[in-house]
Amino acid sequence: MPEVTYMQTYANLNPLESVTFPESVQETDSVDMQPYASAKARVVPFFSSNRTPRTRRTRASHHADRNAVVTLPHVAGTRSLSDFDRDVYCLHGIPIDAAEMDDVLRHVHAVANRKQRCFLSTPNLNFLMGCQRDVAFRNSLINSDLNIVDGLPLAWMARRLGIPVKRRVTGSGMFEALMAGSAQSARRLSVYFFGGREGAAEAACRNLNAGESGLTGCGAHYPGFGTVQELSDQATIDRINASNADFLVVALGARKGQDWIEHNRRRLTVPVISHLG
Repeated sequence: MPEVTYMQTYANLNPLESVTFPESVQETDSVDMQPYASAKARVVPFFSSNRTPRTRRTRASHHADRNAVVTLPHVAGTRSLSDFDRDVYCLHGIPIDAAEMDDVLRHVHAVANRKQRCFLSTPNLNFLMGCQRDVAFRNSLINSDLNIVDGLPLAWMARRLGIPVKRRVTGSGMFEALMAGSAQSARRLSVYFFGGREGAAEAACRNLNAGESGLTGCGAHYPGFGTVQELSDQATIDRINASNADFLVVALGARKGQDWIEHNRRRLTVPVISHLG
C-alpha cells in the first residue's frame, strides 16, 4: 500500500465530513509481537544520562517511583510543562507518555493559549525500530515535551509490560479532535502547514478554512526537496513565525521531520510543533 500522509489526507478532506483513518494506514496488525512479549522484559523509568537506571518492579510502585519516572533531559528554555507533571515511561529505549486523548487536547490548548513551547511527537513502531539505529532520531523523542503513543503495537507492548497506556492516541485522531472543537478553549487554534507534496499544504489550509471547526489555517508552505539545512533558511523561519500560528504541522517524513524540528525549534515562535505526515 502506498504511504498516505496526514497532510495528503487533509488536503483532500471536506472539513465538514467526519474522517476515519483505517488501521491499515496507521499500523499493520500483522506485526510479530513475540520478541517483545518475553517474560524477561523489564520496564524501567526513563532516566537522564547521568542517573543510574532502576528497574520498575511492579505497577504498584508507580507512585513511589514517580519522581524517577519523569526526570528527562530537556532543551533549556523550551519546556512546556514540568517534567514532574509527566507520567512518562521508557519503552525499549524511547520515552512514551501514558496520556489519554482528553489530556493531550487540554495540554495543546493550554500551551497554545499561554504561548509556551511544546514539541509533540507521535511514536509508532517505525519510530521504535528507527531509534534503535539512529541516535539523533531517538534524541528527538527524548527532547520532546510530549510523546503520545500513536502506534498500536506500542500500545500492545506497553500494556504487556505493565505501563498504564489504556489506548493509543494517534496524531490523526488528535488533529481531528482539535478540528471538532473543544470546550476547554474559547478560541480557534491557528495552524500552519509545512511540507507534504507540492500543493498539499496549501490545499489543507484552504480546506480547513472552508467550514467551521476548532482550527483555522493561517498559512502553508511547500519547501520542495533538500537537506534539513537547505529547508531551514531564515526566510522560511521568518515566514512561519510571521503567521502567529498556534500549531505548526510538519510533513517531511518521520526522521527528516523530527530532525527539522530539532534543528529549528529554538528559532521558531510557534507554541505547538508536531510532525504529522
